[in-house]
Amino acid sequence: MPFIQVSNRDGKPLSAEIYKDSALVGITDAQGELELPAADYKAKAIGYDSKSFRVPNQAKRVPINMRLLSEVNQPEQGFFKNLKQQDWLVLIAVSVVVVSFATFYTIKKRKNAKG
Repeated sequence: MPFIQVSNRDGKPLSAEIYKDSALVGITDAQGELELPAADYKAKAIGYDSKSFRVPNQAKRVPINMRLLSEVNQPEQGFFKNLKQQDWLVLIAVSVVVVSFATFYTIKKRKNAKG
């Protein structure tokens, strides 16, 4: 049977409860390892986001990396992440107008310089 290895993003092993169809299958040891048959599972650890994973029917180690809840629940920040669809349309329309005006101004300036 394949082994799973549950760790955080820094590679430190985690003690996690492993569930299959909401039934507790086992708990990983101090190294974050547990031997499981091939199936779909969910790992849960205190302070970490739950993680669904599949154990293939191959004798190889399956790494499971879990994220802290504080990393998952961070609000989106930044100008572009807060824009809605209407905001994008206005931004694109303004960009088109600015580029068109700059192009028209440059063409007009060149014609005046020649003539």
